[in-house]
Amino acid sequence: MSDPSPNAERLRMNPPATTDQLARAEIALGTLLPDELVRLYRAANGQYSVHGHWWVVWPLSNLMEADAWLRPVDGYLVEWIPFGDDGTGDPYCFHRTSQWITRLSMTDLAHERVAAGLPDFWTMVLSRV
Repeated sequence: MSDPSPNAERLRMNPPATTDQLARAEIALGTLLPDELVRLYRAANGQYSVHGHWWVVWPLSNLMEADAWLRPVDGYLVEWIPFGDDGTGDPYCFHRTSQWITRLSMTDLAHERVAAGLPDFWTMVLSRV
Protein backbone atom coordinates (compact mmCIF):
# COMPACT_ATOMS: atom_id res chain seq x y z
CA MET A 1 0.00 0.00 0.00
CA SER A 2 1.37 3.42 -0.89
CA ASP A 3 1.92 6.11 1.73
CA PRO A 4 -0.83 8.76 1.40
CA SER A 5 1.02 11.31 3.54
CA PRO A 6 1.85 14.70 2.04
CA ASN A 7 5.55 13.81 2.26
CA ALA A 8 5.17 10.65 0.18
CA GLU A 9 6.93 10.65 -3.18
CA ARG A 10 4.37 11.59 -5.84
CA LEU A 11 6.61 11.92 -8.88
CA ARG A 12 9.66 9.82 -9.54
CA MET A 13 12.15 11.76 -11.63
CA ASN A 14 14.61 10.13 -14.00
CA PRO A 15 18.14 11.53 -14.11
CA PRO A 16 18.53 14.65 -16.26
CA ALA A 17 18.75 14.23 -20.02
CA THR A 18 22.25 14.62 -21.38
CA THR A 19 23.16 16.96 -24.21
CA ASP A 20 23.69 13.87 -26.37
CA GLN A 21 20.22 12.48 -25.56
CA LEU A 22 18.60 15.83 -26.38
CA ALA A 23 20.54 16.08 -29.65
CA ARG A 24 19.54 12.54 -30.65
CA ALA A 25 15.89 13.31 -29.91
CA GLU A 26 15.99 16.49 -32.01
CA ILE A 27 17.63 14.63 -34.89
CA ALA A 28 15.11 11.77 -34.70
CA LEU A 29 12.18 14.20 -34.62
CA GLY A 30 13.67 16.50 -37.25
CA THR A 31 13.08 19.63 -35.15
CA LEU A 32 14.63 21.62 -32.35
CA LEU A 33 12.87 21.38 -29.02
CA PRO A 34 11.73 24.69 -27.52
CA ASP A 35 13.98 26.05 -24.77
CA GLU A 36 11.26 25.43 -22.16
CA LEU A 37 11.15 21.71 -22.98
CA VAL A 38 14.93 21.51 -23.08
CA ARG A 39 15.01 22.96 -19.54
CA LEU A 40 12.34 20.46 -18.47
CA TYR A 41 14.40 17.54 -19.81
CA ARG A 42 17.63 18.91 -18.36
CA ALA A 43 15.91 18.70 -14.96
CA ALA A 44 14.67 15.12 -15.50
CA ASN A 45 14.41 12.84 -18.51
CA GLY A 46 10.89 11.76 -17.59
CA GLN A 47 8.70 12.10 -14.53
CA TYR A 48 6.55 9.18 -13.42
CA SER A 49 3.41 9.40 -11.27
CA VAL A 50 4.02 6.88 -8.50
CA HIS A 51 0.39 6.73 -7.40
CA GLY A 52 -1.17 6.94 -10.87
CA HIS A 53 1.38 4.69 -12.60
CA TRP A 54 1.95 6.74 -15.76
CA TRP A 55 4.56 9.06 -17.27
CA VAL A 56 3.38 12.63 -16.63
CA VAL A 57 6.47 13.74 -18.58
CA TRP A 58 7.67 11.11 -21.02
CA PRO A 59 11.33 10.13 -21.20
CA LEU A 60 12.79 11.36 -24.49
CA SER A 61 12.64 7.81 -25.85
CA ASN A 62 8.84 7.79 -25.40
CA LEU A 63 8.60 11.17 -27.11
CA MET A 64 10.42 9.69 -30.10
CA GLU A 65 8.17 6.58 -30.08
CA ALA A 66 5.06 8.80 -30.14
CA ASP A 67 6.35 10.26 -33.40
CA ALA A 68 5.08 7.17 -35.24
CA TRP A 69 1.44 7.64 -34.22
CA LEU A 70 1.31 11.44 -34.03
CA ARG A 71 3.08 12.29 -37.30
CA PRO A 72 -0.21 12.50 -39.31
CA VAL A 73 -1.93 14.85 -36.81
CA ASP A 74 -2.26 18.48 -37.96
CA GLY A 75 0.26 20.84 -36.34
CA TYR A 76 2.44 18.10 -34.87
CA LEU A 77 6.00 19.38 -34.24
CA VAL A 78 5.37 22.56 -36.24
CA GLU A 79 2.89 24.13 -33.81
CA TRP A 80 2.97 21.78 -30.82
CA ILE A 81 5.10 19.02 -29.29
CA PRO A 82 3.77 16.20 -27.12
CA PHE A 83 5.79 15.59 -23.95
CA GLY A 84 3.70 13.48 -21.57
CA ASP A 85 0.18 12.35 -20.87
CA ASP A 86 -2.70 12.55 -18.46
CA GLY A 87 -2.78 8.86 -17.54
CA THR A 88 -5.45 8.00 -20.11
CA GLY A 89 -3.16 8.13 -23.13
CA ASP A 90 -4.14 11.65 -24.20
CA PRO A 91 -0.84 13.51 -24.66
CA TYR A 92 0.05 16.80 -23.02
CA CYS A 93 1.33 19.17 -25.70
CA PHE A 94 3.54 22.24 -25.51
CA HIS A 95 2.49 24.92 -28.02
CA ARG A 96 5.47 26.71 -29.51
CA THR A 97 3.92 30.16 -29.98
CA SER A 98 1.64 30.59 -26.97
CA GLN A 99 3.51 28.18 -24.65
CA TRP A 100 0.10 26.85 -23.60
CA ILE A 101 -0.14 23.27 -22.49
CA THR A 102 -3.04 21.33 -23.96
CA ARG A 103 -4.31 17.80 -23.75
CA LEU A 104 -4.80 16.28 -27.20
CA SER A 105 -7.86 14.04 -27.34
CA MET A 106 -6.91 10.91 -29.20
CA THR A 107 -10.63 10.41 -29.91
CA ASP A 108 -11.34 13.58 -31.89
CA LEU A 109 -7.83 15.14 -32.12
CA ALA A 110 -9.05 18.34 -30.42
CA HIS A 111 -6.76 20.28 -28.10
CA GLU A 112 -8.10 21.24 -24.67
CA ARG A 113 -6.12 23.96 -22.91
CA VAL A 114 -5.04 22.77 -19.45
CA ALA A 115 -2.37 25.30 -18.44
CA ALA A 116 -1.02 28.72 -19.40
CA GLY A 117 2.57 27.42 -19.50
CA LEU A 118 4.88 24.95 -17.79
CA PRO A 119 4.76 26.63 -14.33
CA ASP A 120 0.95 26.55 -14.40
CA PHE A 121 1.10 22.96 -15.68
CA TRP A 122 3.20 21.89 -12.67
CA THR A 123 0.74 23.51 -10.27
CA MET A 124 -2.03 21.50 -11.92
CA VAL A 125 -0.06 18.24 -11.99
CA LEU A 126 1.06 18.42 -8.37
CA SER A 127 -2.51 18.96 -7.24
CA ARG A 128 -3.56 15.75 -9.04
CA VAL A 129 -0.77 13.21 -8.50
